[in-house]
Amino acid sequence: EPWKINGVEPLSETPINLKNGAKVATEEVRNAATEYNYNMIENPGPLAEMRGNPASNFLAGKYDVKTLNEDTTLY
Repeated sequence: EPWKINGVEPLSETPINLKNGAKVATEEVRNAATEYNYNMIENPGPLAEMRGNPASNFLAGKYDVKTLNEDTTLY
């Protein structure tokens, strides 16, 4: 399989699978919720007030906010 790197296996936890060298979204990703609490037109939310307008980095300016109860490390 040409897309495999010798000795490296894809993570099973990832929602993206490889098929014939292309990324294929799993059913979980395809069925993800499409409604958001904030968008840049109707309800800009807290990101619209921040310097640099970070909400513009999200698809159509749509996003949700989640306040974490503890520190989270993202890799």
